[in-house]
Amino acid sequence: MRVTVFIVCLCAAVIAQGTPSSAAFYYGPDIPWDELSVFDVPVVEPAQSTSPPADKIAQFYAYASIGEVLPSRDYAAGVRPEWVLGDNPDWGTRVLDLSNPALREYLLEDLLRPLYQQGYRGFFFDTLDSYQLAATTDEQREAQRRGLETLIQQVAQRFAGVRLVLNRGFELLPEVHQYVDAVAAESLYQRWVPGEQRYQAVSESDRQWLLDRFREVRDNYHIPTIAIDYAPPQARDQARQLANKIRAQGVIPWVSNPALDMLGVGALEVMPRRVLMIHDTPAGQRWEESNLVRYGLMPAQFLGLVPDIRGIDSPMPSGTLTGRYAGIITWLENDQPHSPEFAAWLGRQMD
Repeated sequence: MRVTVFIVCLCAAVIAQGTPSSAAFYYGPDIPWDELSVFDVPVVEPAQSTSPPADKIAQFYAYASIGEVLPSRDYAAGVRPEWVLGDNPDWGTRVLDLSNPALREYLLEDLLRPLYQQGYRGFFFDTLDSYQLAATTDEQREAQRRGLETLIQQVAQRFAGVRLVLNRGFELLPEVHQYVDAVAAESLYQRWVPGEQRYQAVSESDRQWLLDRFREVRDNYHIPTIAIDYAPPQARDQARQLANKIRAQGVIPWVSNPALDMLGVGALEVMPRRVLMIHDTPAGQRWEESNLVRYGLMPAQFLGLVPDIRGIDSPMPSGTLTGRYAGIITWLENDQPHSPEFAAWLGRQMD
């Protein structure tokens, strides 16, 4: 047993010190920390967790929108009007002026420092090219690029040991590549079109342009690249096919739903072991005495599944359960109707 544990730890150490070969992006609630920790570059939405696990948090990359801010974000109230370049109507966000030193200082102290204090030692910088929506001249675009470079350099200086993953930001790499673990971009083979609420194949010309940028990143800076593609949650086989296509291009794949609130498919696919078991034990009876436990628990455990037992009136897991749960077992013994909220939730899971 000692030898087995030593081998597992040694392998994990080698992976951590080497070039990343797998990545996962999860922005949903009920963050599956254990499952995500098997990936080299696991990215999470930190606003979804008030108490990240102290023994794992340092290996995770915290999502941070740098070029845009949603009005609902905690730090949005402190963004001054003069720091705003314009709006992104597709997402209802404000585009930020990264050439402004006061804004950069605000992002460092009010957005990033709290994440660093929580224990995150990696940041995933999103919306780096949002200034293109509002900057109309070459001079304005150059000022935004320099502002972004300065911000990234300040991050490296102010937060010891922090590493970065960039969403695009190709034009920034000549000055900041030494701080970057990977460069990601969305939609290599299949994209999500939010205005039309549908999936769409990426054109050959768009795909070739992105492949060329990825190749430049790898050849010039020896930095791995990540493609985030989208597929319906129920289309698991399609997700696997997309991941294989991406991997064949020398790119780390991640295929998920547009909300990125499910465990998708990447260079690794975590096979879900948890099964949600729901009972409606009558008042006065212990849940341990329910037929669900008496007759359903042992077969599930015999199959190697991990039970998540909940009463029908308990809060149910949020987000998209595909990839996180192997299935749902309901064992309901009472004849009276159940709440419309539970019926609607169960219907969504069946879909």
